Amino acid sequence: MSCDTNYTITVSSNNRKSLTALKKYCEMKKHRWDAWEASGKSADELLEHTGEKEYADVVCWGYEWGPIRKFGDRYCMKGTSWANENTGNLHIKGPDGELASIARRFPDIAWEAEFEDEYGWSGTIYNPDFSTG
Repeated sequence: MSCDTNYTITVSSNNRKSLTALKKYCEMKKHRWDAWEASGKSADELLEHTGEKEYADVVCWGYEWGPIRKFGDRYCMKGTSWANENTGNLHIKGPDGELASIARRFPDIAWEAEFEDEYGWSGTIYNPDFSTG
């Protein structure tokens, strides 16, 4: 059984360049995964090709990021994403999920991800390891 889960993600940093890099990384990762999947190749093959160790580092569900805005001494950016939650999903909270994988690559960025699924279950996931919520 699976259910769709929607995410609203807020990221912030003292460094605007970090948010710009995060946005570019997510776009690159999504483009690479879409192209790889369209060619009929598996996530295992992409792991081998890239030298990455975790599925969450190569499989991407995609994010729609808004503009970077300044609030006080911090820069903020909001994004949205969704996932079809099932036992193999790499996007859902937890230290091995895609959100945590991306957060580890950008340690100076603070994350907050609110989620709600079609059954009404919801919560908030915080930096750094997404293991609480």
